[in-house]
Amino acid sequence: TPMMEVENFTIFIKNSIRFPTFNYTKGNFLTTITNDYIKTCNFDMVNNTYCPIFKVGDVVRYAQQNFTKLANKGGVIGIKIGWVCDLDKSDDQCNPSYSFTRLDAMSQKNAVSPGYNFRFAKYFKMDNGTEYRTLVKAYAIRFDVLVNGNAGKFNMIPTLINMVAAFTSVGVGTVLCDIILLNFLKGAEQYKAKKFEEGTVCPLPESVFP
Repeated sequence: TPMMEVENFTIFIKNSIRFPTFNYTKGNFLTTITNDYIKTCNFDMVNNTYCPIFKVGDVVRYAQQNFTKLANKGGVIGIKIGWVCDLDKSDDQCNPSYSFTRLDAMSQKNAVSPGYNFRFAKYFKMDNGTEYRTLVKAYAIRFDVLVNGNAGKFNMIPTLINMVAAFTSVGVGTVLCDIILLNFLKGAEQYKAKKFEEGTVCPLPESVFP
């Protein structure tokens, strides 16, 4: 018999992410979260987007699933935590975003073993020493927490390297070098002499033309 009261159970998630390139670490407990707030809040998509406490029923609905069906056959729900941070901005701009999905959606179409279930055994011994076991097939809702992140920060040196590489790839670098060497550096005349060959055009005699 499904435990329908599980719908009102809560999941408490503590998560942190680190970007070693920038030596930056951030957790999902933001500075705005207080002891009083954490005791009463539940995550929702509108008013409590950073609350780390999730009601099971809400998570199932956000994953666009029916709790009654899920409780009967089981399933795997993914709680995705995404960090997309621009480290040129202030620290309070780097915050997690949550999304939810059914990870075993294809199993619903499988007639052999739909949903999520597992088996386990309970062992016991009678007074006369005889050992018995009971094999239990349990249906469950499993939650997988998936974390991904991406961070960036402006740096002049890589930017210049990328610009030079881009200019070189389209031939702009050669043009810029020629402009500088031909007009602004000492020895420009010698560079011109090496780069360009001067020639004299001799007019043809008039007798050649009819």
